[in-house]
Amino acid sequence: MQVSPRGLTVTFGNLIGYVHKDHLTHLMDDMTSYSKSSNLVAVVLYTLPLINAVYLSLKPSLIDPEKAKKDEPIAIGRIFDNALILEPTSAGVFLQLNKKAKGFVALRHINDNQDAVDDIHASFPAKSHKRCRVLQYAMMDETYICTMKKYFF
Repeated sequence: MQVSPRGLTVTFGNLIGYVHKDHLTHLMDDMTSYSKSSNLVAVVLYTLPLINAVYLSLKPSLIDPEKAKKDEPIAIGRIFDNALILEPTSAGVFLQLNKKAKGFVALRHINDNQDAVDDIHASFPAKSHKRCRVLQYAMMDETYICTMKKYFF
């Protein structure tokens, strides 16, 4: 097993498997807690047969939905005044809404003026706080889709 900033690379048989950091066992897991000798139980998300690559998830809710621990859901429309910026990306911003919940704001929901964000890393640095509103829940990724547009406040 190899650990990278984006996730885990595992091998089984003659295949290579990838676990993205968003599909670790727990949402806020630190990848350094996974070691080379770890035995992991995973579910296949999809495969790329031409390169023998398998994309996996370690999320308990996907491995065994019946036994998965259900956290108290966050209400759609709820406003978080101090959401912590975890990571700005070219697609949007990942947020920590509370101790257990992760959110994502797509670029089109960053602000009311589409062209206003030239450098997302400068405008939304990691560990800063922003206001957002929950729009929906993405069950597969266990992530809340949010907006920062003033129109929604």
